[in-house]
Amino acid sequence: MPAKPLISVKRNARFIQDQAVIRRHPGMATLIATAITRWAAVEANLGTVLMILTGAKGAVAAAMYGSLKSPQARADTLRAVARVTLEADANRVFQAA
Repeated sequence: MPAKPLISVKRNARFIQDQAVIRRHPGMATLIATAITRWAAVEANLGTVLMILTGAKGAVAAAMYGSLKSPQARADTLRAVARVTLEADANRVFQAA
């Protein structure tokens, strides 16, 4: 699912690119750190999916996945590998996710 512009999620939203915001709202630092940590876990899990689908060893799959620089390239690669490795029913489920 593509990202939505902030304005479509919250009317009159403002983006403030200022480190002072965290000083004024210290709870934001925790939320930001949590988001980064969770996204790192998602990326690790997607790398594991690539390893399972290709049958590659962990280090090989990690090198392959890590060499894909954009999120779109990573998603496209996982979908392409799933198409050639999964049976039809499993592939339909994978492609829908």
